Amino acid sequence: MSEEDHDSSVANMDIDDNKIAYKRLLMDPDKLRFSGKTLENSVSSVIWCTLTFVIVTDLLVIQLFHYLFPPNFSLDRNMQQENLNKLQSVNTEKDSLQTSLSSLQREKRSLDEKQRELEKSLEVTRKRRDQIQENYNSLAEQTYTLRQSETKLKSSNAALTKDLQQANATVVKLQIDKTTISTAKDLLQAKLDQAVKLKTTLEGNYKSLSIERNNLQNSFNNVTRRKDQLQLSYNSLMMDVESLEKRLHLTTIEKDTAEASHMDAATARNTLKDMYNILLKATEQLNSSYMGVLKEKQELEKSCGSGQVERSSLMEKIENLTKGRDELQLEVIKLNGIIAAKKCPTGWRSHMYSCYYTSETKKNWKNSREYCKNKGADLAVITSQEEMVFINGLYSSDKEVWIGLSDDGIEGHWTWVDGTPITEQFWGNGQPNSYDGRNQDCVEFWHRATGHGEWNDESCKIEQFWICEM
Repeated sequence: MSEEDHDSSVANMDIDDNKIAYKRLLMDPDKLRFSGKTLENSVSSVIWCTLTFVIVTDLLVIQLFHYLFPPNFSLDRNMQQENLNKLQSVNTEKDSLQTSLSSLQREKRSLDEKQRELEKSLEVTRKRRDQIQENYNSLAEQTYTLRQSETKLKSSNAALTKDLQQANATVVKLQIDKTTISTAKDLLQAKLDQAVKLKTTLEGNYKSLSIERNNLQNSFNNVTRRKDQLQLSYNSLMMDVESLEKRLHLTTIEKDTAEASHMDAATARNTLKDMYNILLKATEQLNSSYMGVLKEKQELEKSCGSGQVERSSLMEKIENLTKGRDELQLEVIKLNGIIAAKKCPTGWRSHMYSCYYTSETKKNWKNSREYCKNKGADLAVITSQEEMVFINGLYSSDKEVWIGLSDDGIEGHWTWVDGTPITEQFWGNGQPNSYDGRNQDCVEFWHRATGHGEWNDESCKIEQFWICEM
């Protein structure tokens, strides 16, 4: 390897070392600051030592000069020459030291310049460090904020996932309920169609029977009029018969008195007998006709009576079918409403297709019902043992709660607030009893630790808890 290549390699190594050192200084500003101070102290020490050395040397030279050249002229010339040589040597050394001092001063200036450059680099590095520190703090704050946001998002995601699962479960349940209700609706619709067909058939039968009844009524009226006419004719004939009998009696008397003297009396008597026989036959015919008309009248009255009974029966069936149809239509409307039912409001409990609200305060029966109505509901209507068990389970201790049952209109005639009579009853032992002669026209629900609870009649003015149903 040539000397130039060696020098180039050494220079490159020095540059790399300087870069590494500079990077290290940039990476650690405190070390850079310490290095600058150390260098400054080293230069100061060198300068101070050099100055001290120069001063000491000058003093030695002066002393040596006085020593070598004392004010004694007795010294020989050789001694002087030797001393002069020593002096020159000292001067040479002094010049060398002076040169070294100059070199050291130049080196000091160079080091001062490097120190200033290093201080500038240190300042730049410090600024970069501060900027990096600010960036780091900002990034740390952003990281903390992002972590908090991540935590919140995870919590929100978990809550949303839970809500989604609940919503999916609710959708599945509603879908099942919808399928069940659709099936029930189809069955009710089929029953309604059958009821409508039966109603149409009964209406046709009713119209036919009405026409037949009208025809029978007309026939009955005609027969009645005919009977009245026959009765009049019969009465007239009876009067004629009585008149003839009277005349016959008179004629018989006259015949008896005039038989001996008048031969034509026998002819008259025979004529009267013939007339009498004719009248008897006419009377028998009238009696026969009258009995026939009377029998026909009785049959017509019987037919009309059975027609009236059948008509009443048909009317009752039509009314029952109409009522059943109306109830089915109401049930269909209710089921349609259930299909589109919304979620129960906050604070309400869901059961089957109704929502229930249990009060935390007490009111009388009227104010309790008014509260329920203001919420779009009414006091609870209990129609099954299952509903009794559900309501009993809403309370953890014995409580007395108003429900929507009363006999305020007619004593002993218990009806629900929706106008329907009670079908199933869950009275307590010996209830209802209007205890102590008081007007106990409203019903409260008695909670029981086990079972389905009981009913008790109570004064409507007493303040109790209540339960609403919508």
